[in-house]
Amino acid sequence: MKCSICITQYNRIDYLLKSLSIIEKQTYNNIEIIISDNASTDETYSKLNQLIPEYRFPIVYFRFETNQGFDRNLRKTLELATGEYCFI
Repeated sequence: MKCSICITQYNRIDYLLKSLSIIEKQTYNNIEIIISDNASTDETYSKLNQLIPEYRFPIVYFRFETNQGFDRNLRKTLELATGEYCFI
């Protein structure tokens, strides 16, 4: 059974990287990470593009061009998730 970990992102790359390092220590292997970026203006895009190829679990990264608000950003993570369970 696949678990999707859905993360909304907006200008908090340090917290996101810390969360991803904790998730990477999980022993369960059938995990996907879904990140919806609500048009962050920090280093989110560049840092994630560096991390994605070497990260232990698959990461699905989506970036809105303009800020859509929290609700739309959260719904986007759920739309992209393919797991039987979604953790927000």
